[in-house]
Amino acid sequence: VPKISLYYKIDTLRHYGEPVYDRSALKVMAYNVRMFYGDDGRSTVDSLAAFVNRYDPDILCIEEFSDLARGATMRFDSLIAPGYRRAIYSRDGEGTVGVALAVYSKLRILASGAVDCVNDVDTTRATAVWADLRLDRDTVRVFCNHLRSTHIKSSDSDYLMNYRFLTDTASHEKLHSILSRLRYNSISRSHQVDSLSQLIAATPHARIVCGDFNDTPLSYTYRLMSRGLQDAFREKGRGFSHTYRGFYNTFRIDYVLVSDDFEVLSYEVPSVEFSDHHPVFVRLKYNSQRQ
Repeated sequence: VPKISLYYKIDTLRHYGEPVYDRSALKVMAYNVRMFYGDDGRSTVDSLAAFVNRYDPDILCIEEFSDLARGATMRFDSLIAPGYRRAIYSRDGEGTVGVALAVYSKLRILASGAVDCVNDVDTTRATAVWADLRLDRDTVRVFCNHLRSTHIKSSDSDYLMNYRFLTDTASHEKLHSILSRLRYNSISRSHQVDSLSQLIAATPHARIVCGDFNDTPLSYTYRLMSRGLQDAFREKGRGFSHTYRGFYNTFRIDYVLVSDDFEVLSYEVPSVEFSDHHPVFVRLKYNSQRQ
């Protein structure tokens, strides 16, 4: 019960029409785009670019960016509005270019890099991308994260959601396989978060931490990643929020977290079907620490 605000935000205020925000509000979007593939297996590059242009974020953090399909990447770059700078790093694992993380910014990028949380359990590289951005006369560090997946396949989801384990004679083996993968990948994420959260906490600048954590708000992952930061949903969300489209639309696993240098003005999860995730879109007000 004390954690209910992690899932459901009671809205006690009355709202009259669409709110109006100051033009100086910083717009941030985080989106796992599933390598630009929709539910039907077709490319979503054109639709995603049009969607991004409509929301016009100042900072766009993309997970599962298609660095392997160079044509899709180049087309996305050509279709989004001009003025974006980009920091991108691949998650190569074995040295082959594949799924990538990207930060697009209308603000000037001062420096950028990748965070490799490699350990005995997980050898995946580029768990996070960071970029230092110039905001007014200050520096803001943005972290774009894609933590270890649960590796639950669509066939597993279908198996659980249709209660086949109640009648399947081989249900023990199937459930054991699913639970084993969940356990293994949960341990891997905990190792990633142990090192990544320390790096985020040690950052001397204002911080924006975005991405797909592949874990719920009651998890060890969320507790460490959100320590010392504001969860945009808890600040300005309304009602129940989910960001993953599977499992009956119940999971919030994509986040925008910010340091106290920011005031959260709005939180929104647009209901679009370009990926298996919904994007998270927030507006922030930056409170400069300079006198």
